[in-house]
Amino acid sequence: PMSVWVNATYSPKVTAGAGPVVGQVLIHNRGRLRYETFFIESLKHMVGSAFKYDIVPQQGRLMPFAEIAKFHAVVILPWSPELCILRNIFKMRVPLFVPGRSLLRNMVHVMNQRLMPTPYFKRHPRLNTESMAHIHPYDPFLDTARPAADPRGVAARTYWA
Repeated sequence: PMSVWVNATYSPKVTAGAGPVVGQVLIHNRGRLRYETFFIESLKHMVGSAFKYDIVPQQGRLMPFAEIAKFHAVVILPWSPELCILRNIFKMRVPLFVPGRSLLRNMVHVMNQRLMPTPYFKRHPRLNTESMAHIHPYDPFLDTARPAADPRGVAARTYWA
């Protein structure tokens, strides 16, 4: 139900006659990638001349769904694991390059760190933590926000993934 207003369908625009380039791939990040230019230039060097698509930065601009649907693919640089744009682009049938499970799992827990130490994760004074520990061995907020190399943090992130 979230994507009911999406009124566009995948219809990639083919680049004609301008050499070996056949289309465009959008780097979607809504301006949250601080060094977008450097990232895209590095990406272009990594894919090399055999990659037949222009890599286009979004540069923080808002884009209508009809414009996004004209790209051959969209590379999402996620800043949150709960992006509505993923649903919208999926509904438009645009091919997506999606991060692997390990990156997505890590993102969920990085998001928890961003929210700390806000009151929503603080324990109520009358909370029975022993009964909760009997049900779930790891705290979904405190344990998952531990440093990357912390064994309890690794186990908690795996448990809650």
